[in-house]
Amino acid sequence: EKSFRDKAQLEKHKLITHDGFRYNCDECDKTFTDKTNYLHHVDSVHRGIRYTCEPCGIEFTAIKALKRHTLQVHEGQWLQCDQCEKAFAMKNSLKTHIRAVHNGMKFECEQCEKTFVTKNSLMNHVSITHEGKRLNCEECDKSYTTKLMLKQHIAANHKGIRYSCETCGVEYKQKQKLN
Repeated sequence: EKSFRDKAQLEKHKLITHDGFRYNCDECDKTFTDKTNYLHHVDSVHRGIRYTCEPCGIEFTAIKALKRHTLQVHEGQWLQCDQCEKAFAMKNSLKTHIRAVHNGMKFECEQCEKTFVTKNSLMNHVSITHEGKRLNCEECDKSYTTKLMLKQHIAANHKGIRYSCETCGVEYKQKQKLN
């Protein structure tokens, strides 16, 4: 049985889940259940709004992502789990960690019984694995199974973003290759 924080959350649930309400983008075929996500889509995709980190020049499509980046990368601020040694940049990541690792809450796929720590990762799994959906790059013919992989592809191949080793200067298309 599902419960809600307040009456407004219950009404939103009814409107979206049972009445099928959606925010429709006038410029493309995307639909959204959340007004904030719809407005972010319009600003970032159709208006090209970006937020640039002054110290390093990395661009973000959301001010929240820029703030998180600044706190984590430039100010070294992390949220520490009070039950183990793990630390996180985002409050939601810490909550997800506690729920999954320390409280044992998982989301199970009804089709293959694989478990996930977030409902969103379960939905992505179903969409990609069982429904065969892929995310297409709008600039070329490549497609990817995750938003992160598509974002990394666009940054490296269409925006020319490179990550340099501070010791030797070698450049990589992906940040994780520096490790």
